[in-house]
Amino acid sequence: MKNFILLIAVLFYIPFSMAQWSKSPVFADGVVPGSPDDSFILIPDTVKFLSGNDFIEGKEFSIVNPHNYPVDVQHIDNFGIPCPECIAWHITPYVSNYPVTIPANSSITYLVQFYVVDAASTIFVNDTLNVNTAGNSRQVIITADSNMILIGMAEPGGGRMVAYPNPFSDRLNITICTTDETKAEVLIYNALGQPVKELFTGNISPSGRSFYWDGSDRSGTDMIRGIYFIRIKTPSGQKMLKVVKV
Repeated sequence: MKNFILLIAVLFYIPFSMAQWSKSPVFADGVVPGSPDDSFILIPDTVKFLSGNDFIEGKEFSIVNPHNYPVDVQHIDNFGIPCPECIAWHITPYVSNYPVTIPANSSITYLVQFYVVDAASTIFVNDTLNVNTAGNSRQVIITADSNMILIGMAEPGGGRMVAYPNPFSDRLNITICTTDETKAEVLIYNALGQPVKELFTGNISPSGRSFYWDGSDRSGTDMIRGIYFIRIKTPSGQKMLKVVKV
């Protein structure tokens, strides 16, 4: 009789214990014991570049591990590739060694640096930054106001002006191409619309013309960080291009 009662107690205890164990906060539903849940949280899940200061300073996001054990991240997108109506960006610090281990109840933070928009036909442009573990994947949405920074713009005569990298620190490369040979004047203005420096005056052929701005004014004084405008003026009209000095 004692053996029978003991057997009943054991049979009752096992499922009860399993039910209690399966509700443990350490393990998510359906996760096999010994294989901890490797999910994570991205904060924020959207980074928005909407002002000049956003482009200058960059925007942060964090990968948060809410568990009481380490989580290994298998992949983080380091950069975005520019394309028509896309944006280009990179994260700091650059990730080259995997896995990236996030300690228990901790997080790691990265800075998204934005440097290119080629989207003159749209108001906002978006891209995604992917973060993956062995069994979990999430995305950070990166969005930018394309009116703030344009790397390329159609120029008078069907040509094109390109400035890179954008933002820049000590050297901004500028290339201008036109369909026909034309006289052009290229000047730099500050955010107040005041002329800073004349970069070029002369003829530009269809093969193009390249030069650079070192971030200084006409006297050679280094300009402060901020938004500047490149103006190209030809007999058929003029265009403006926004750039950021960091």
